[in-house]
Amino acid sequence: MRDKGFSLVEVLVVLVLVSMMSTLLLQGTTFLYGNYARAVSLQEAFRSQQLPLSWFRNSVSQLVANLDDEFYFEGDRTKFSGFTLAPLHGEEGAFTAVTWRLDVDGRDIRLWYDQPGHQSVLVRHWRGADASFSYMTETGAFISSWPEHSDKPEMLPHAIRLRFDAEELGRYEVLSSVNMRTEPEDDYRDIL
Repeated sequence: MRDKGFSLVEVLVVLVLVSMMSTLLLQGTTFLYGNYARAVSLQEAFRSQQLPLSWFRNSVSQLVANLDDEFYFEGDRTKFSGFTLAPLHGEEGAFTAVTWRLDVDGRDIRLWYDQPGHQSVLVRHWRGADASFSYMTETGAFISSWPEHSDKPEMLPHAIRLRFDAEELGRYEVLSSVNMRTEPEDDYRDIL
């Protein structure tokens, strides 16, 4: 008659199987955590590159044309100023003065955002050779300064292009269209 219980061989087989399963589970978990860390790192790198350019696109797309000369949009190769409904500081939809400017110092390119009452924000920093803004006219051509015509200073460009040569990206362009009216709405001054 056989005693109840497990033999030494049966216990050893179970221990070997449990240890093999534990090893496989540990390796799989390590692999998953490694992939997760790489995915998070890539996401952070993508966000740090794209988020500032998204701010630029959003600010430009919400530029507002106005008939009052103190609210005119003006721009050249290194900066532009205007009024937007998408400021970085404050409430979305608030009519806010903004200035975007480029500083090119040797091999350093910096994109700055300025808003009255707030400290300047360094939006992006690249190592590169050159950077500039240009402005799209009604015909689709790009010019280096705005307003295009002195007889229509209240007009907005149809789009603004930020072009730069960066060591890590090569030649790169960010094009943002103005989604609001490029001409101010008519008001009582048009009747006079």
